[in-house]
Amino acid sequence: DDSSRTDHLTITGSSAGQSNISLTNIGGLGAQTINGIEVVSVGGDSGAAFTLSRPAVVGAWEYTLNKKSNGNWYLESRASTPDEPVTPDTPVTPDVPVVPDTPVVPDTPVDPDAPDEPVAPEVMAPEVGAYLGNYLVAQDMFLHKRDDRDQLTLRNGEDLNTWMYVKGRYHDNDIAGGKVNYDTTQFVMQVGSDFISKQMDQGVLHAGMMFGAGQAKTDATARYNTRSAQGKVDGVNVGLYATWQEDPALRTGSYIDTWTAFSWYHNTVNGDKRSSESYDSNGFAASLEMGHAWVVASENERTWKIEPQIQAIYSYLDQENHKDADGVRISTLDNDSVLGRVGVKSSYFDQKDVQAWQPYVAVNWLKGAGQNDIAFNGETFSNDTPDDRAQLELGVTGKLNETTLISLIASGEWGENSYDAYGGHILLNHRW
Repeated sequence: DDSSRTDHLTITGSSAGQSNISLTNIGGLGAQTINGIEVVSVGGDSGAAFTLSRPAVVGAWEYTLNKKSNGNWYLESRASTPDEPVTPDTPVTPDVPVVPDTPVVPDTPVDPDAPDEPVAPEVMAPEVGAYLGNYLVAQDMFLHKRDDRDQLTLRNGEDLNTWMYVKGRYHDNDIAGGKVNYDTTQFVMQVGSDFISKQMDQGVLHAGMMFGAGQAKTDATARYNTRSAQGKVDGVNVGLYATWQEDPALRTGSYIDTWTAFSWYHNTVNGDKRSSESYDSNGFAASLEMGHAWVVASENERTWKIEPQIQAIYSYLDQENHKDADGVRISTLDNDSVLGRVGVKSSYFDQKDVQAWQPYVAVNWLKGAGQNDIAFNGETFSNDTPDDRAQLELGVTGKLNETTLISLIASGEWGENSYDAYGGHILLNHRW
């Protein structure tokens, strides 16, 4: 802030030419400025142009070097070009009064007040968006529901399922009311296979193991800042799953699905004209999902299958606190969260050929935004992900041959704060 102590250049005479100024943070936490931190004073004519040799970032704020009307140079966490003040209207001179018997002296026109000095907007560092983008994508990279990995039909108590899916997702988000914006693109591949399939007194229980790998990239910008920053997350995971299905041949009746997984991530942040940063994180997640499907009675070959679903996911992410090359301390405030989903899936179902191509639509209410707070030198910022979101999913499933099915899925999410996210998903299931 304005009271920060700093080295100071005093020029008793006039200044001219161009020069760079290099700044090193010796432990300041960073804060918004009001009048700025004076670093150069000029006694005479201030004709020199001073520029920073590299970005000055402390905490979440970026400081620019600006010359004020007194000719001195100040560090400010504000943009250097605020909007121009509005010039007041020229005062209207009153008409000359008509001289009556007793002339009335008109009031002296009142000059309008001078326009207020414009307040420049605050400037944040785009790296804030890159760190938050990395943090969020590491939490949900491998989260999924049963239908994401298993759409297999026409299976009996002894059939095993080997599967693979590839999915992509894009979302755009804001931080601090739009001061920082970032968009994240991620791609994930996960493979798995049953190692147990057991016929129960009622229904079939099958369980298996899964492995995954994913990568996400974040591009971040800050309002009134010409720099940008990029984040990247590379992750791997391993987990176990188990599903009980009342009728595995038609995928009707009730089902219970659960999975648990461990994940490991390597994260990087690269800001324009700043040092590259890297740090690690690891996570754990567990899911419990239930649903019940029934077929709408119809004499036609095709009819609707309706399936309400509910799911809860516990997510834990341990991200090491990080100190960057400029001394900014990036720390997380919490490690765990619970995410919820309630929805209904409707499939256009062929009663005679359960492996025939069947389109479906699913509508979900998503509850929970995950851990979305990060502190920069102790000052906390969060993204604008709404806690409640609506999701629409459109898909189609059909057989490639008698033992292999393919599913193609597209989805979108919407919520407050102009939030939106879009994804695509390809799933292969092989029965053996």
